[in-house]
Amino acid sequence: MLTLAIKILKKDIMIILPHKYDTFVQILKYNLLYTIRANLLAIKQYSRRIMTMNKKPTHLIYCLTEWIEKNLHSDINIDSVAKKSGYSKRHIQYVFKYVTGRSIGEYIRTRRLTKSAILVIFTKKKIESIASELNYSSLQSFTRAFTDHFELSPLAFRKKKTLDCSKLLSNKSIKVKTTKQTICYNKKFIIDGKHIEHKDTLIEHCSLRKRMLRTKEIAKHNLNKPLYIISILSPYSRGAWYLNVTSVIGISSPSGKERIHFKKCVKVEYNGTLEGYYFFSRHIFNILNLNIYPYCFIEEVEFFCIQSDSININIFIEIA
Repeated sequence: MLTLAIKILKKDIMIILPHKYDTFVQILKYNLLYTIRANLLAIKQYSRRIMTMNKKPTHLIYCLTEWIEKNLHSDINIDSVAKKSGYSKRHIQYVFKYVTGRSIGEYIRTRRLTKSAILVIFTKKKIESIASELNYSSLQSFTRAFTDHFELSPLAFRKKKTLDCSKLLSNKSIKVKTTKQTICYNKKFIIDGKHIEHKDTLIEHCSLRKRMLRTKEIAKHNLNKPLYIISILSPYSRGAWYLNVTSVIGISSPSGKERIHFKKCVKVEYNGTLEGYYFFSRHIFNILNLNIYPYCFIEEVEFFCIQSDSININIFIEIA
């Protein structure tokens, strides 16, 4: 294409200009051809670059957001992200915003604040420790940024006991399956079952102990009736990134001792593999756009087959 364009341009110039040239016209002609050829080459190279980006922009941004997530505790900025990508700041900013809807700087700030909100509400860690771990220069700068975003100071946010998921930003390197959500009213659960307590990680992967306990208990039931799991979350200790999880696993029964009444709640449906569900449930706050009470949720298992590793399950979370 490039060679053909140059030939056509050369032919046009030969027609326009006289057949015999003096030295000045010859120099002018070849300078013009050289400039056109150089510009066309630059356009061709840029077009190839754009085409490459357009083929897999999502994969590039996926890799960058994954890298950002691992380095939120470090001093990362637009310059370091551009250097990691291998593209210019202007170009990577454009592509990043095109894919995520946010600038690089805004994405980093909001992801830090999202992580800090989870730590504030689910742990007893000191606010100073949270600010330090997420690379804020001082407690004052962290408190100011947190208050501007969530409209509450970190301490007030901790005391509020609710979580506005609409202000959280999901990790874009994680693809969470979108599912059906339904608002329910006056939902009552009366459960008769077995109590299980365990420690679980807050932000990292689901603990192996939790997987084994839950799978074992679910597999015991033939699921002629739905199986219910009531889980209550509480901070594990002051300095840990863990949760205490107290669960009751059983069936609905009028004589059940565990009674939960949600005046208003959201029902989130999941159909897929058990392994996929563990991943899905750990990132459920990222797909909700509601103000919720995050310390108690109820799972309703409608179908489970251990051979095919498939499960149909509904999650109920009370809306604040």
